[in-house]
Amino acid sequence: MNVVVEPRARVFCALCLYCGLRKEEALGLQWSDIQSSSLTIRRAMTFLNNQQDPVDDLKTKAAHRVVPIPDKLRSVLLDTPHLSRYIVPAADGGDMTRSAFTRLWNSHVAALVPFSLHPHMLRHTYATTLYRAGVDLRTAQKLIGRGAPARQGGVPTLPTSAAICMGVFFSLAVFGFCNKNQIAYF
Repeated sequence: MNVVVEPRARVFCALCLYCGLRKEEALGLQWSDIQSSSLTIRRAMTFLNNQQDPVDDLKTKAAHRVVPIPDKLRSVLLDTPHLSRYIVPAADGGDMTRSAFTRLWNSHVAALVPFSLHPHMLRHTYATTLYRAGVDLRTAQKLIGRGAPARQGGVPTLPTSAAICMGVFFSLAVFGFCNKNQIAYF
């Protein structure tokens, strides 16, 4: 089983999997946003005509948050070269463009799995991990930057889509936590 080895792709995936960041939040994260045990989400990287357009207005008010850095992410961050002020820059260390991110994702991440994989699936996998770990709904909301819990019929909805299962498969297999045979039950 292949694993994500390209450093920029690996750190992008780790930020989404281990902190629940949205694609735009991970791309907007700068090295100065990282403290010893946490990272601060304060901007999003959007694109205007394929060029970077960083914005301080995040998707929701709750999206401005401080998230703890798990040991697995810390290890990935320590192995990531500082090519730019951004943690996930373009290949040459310059500004990431929409097309450069698409190439990075398609070549170094999506190509490793036999199904259609989208960055947001990694965020859903993080939410599923919180749920399975017994994290209460309010705490999970704060960690993923959601203003109010998603509700359906007055009961908080649980992550159940096939996309989440694929994200779990991805996190286990592509990050090398297990091999294909160990995850056959998915």
